[in-house]
Amino acid sequence: TDQINLSGMSNSSTVNLNAGTYSSINIRSNTSNQNNVAIAYGSKINSVTLSVNPTAADKVVLNNAYASGSFDNIYNLASNDKISIKTSIFGNLSSANLAVGAGLTTASTSTSKLIVNSTTGDVYYDADGSAAASRAIKIAHYTKVGNFNLAAANFEFIA
Repeated sequence: TDQINLSGMSNSSTVNLNAGTYSSINIRSNTSNQNNVAIAYGSKINSVTLSVNPTAADKVVLNNAYASGSFDNIYNLASNDKISIKTSIFGNLSSANLAVGAGLTTASTSTSKLIVNSTTGDVYYDADGSAAASRAIKIAHYTKVGNFNLAAANFEFIA
């Protein structure tokens, strides 16, 4: 498993786990260190360790690892970090499609398409929200730093 390790970085980073994309690692200003790491086409990176600096606000853009029976791993997720969901991979979702709770593994309503099990740190995607026509697929797993409850504010939905 290939991994990007930001644990020693002191500044915020944006990591795009999708092949053929750029990431911005250890951003020192709005113009410095932008798009300074490329992930080559054909690469399969599905693991990132985020900075442990409490002032860093890291972002991780999930890829479609679930399509090949895998999922993305995010380590050291903190309250000011974000998990980015691409509409080109997961459809036009918003925070209204997010369900977070202890023990959740499937959708409870037709609008619940992203399900977060706050007990295990697993994130599931249910394309139709029913858990009947298609079962929820694990797309990510996170471990967190500190005692915070993952919430809608930790997710962003991007094109």
